Amino acid sequence: MILAPCKDCENRKIGCHSRCVAYIKYKSELNDAQKGIIECQDYKTYKNGKITKMQRETIRNIRRGRKRW
Repeated sequence: MILAPCKDCENRKIGCHSRCVAYIKYKSELNDAQKGIIECQDYKTYKNGKITKMQRETIRNIRRGRKRW
């Protein structure tokens, strides 16, 4: 987890996030990390969907009297 640079900052004022170099860098790193998480979740969702589809097809084929493979 990336810690925000704002805690205990001596230069902290209202609206300083738009000008603070440390906060802009922090926000950029946070966005990059979130993109990586989203991509990983997309892959897991795709993989789980494929597995579920294969399981349903196997069950359907067994009920119809067909072989599994």
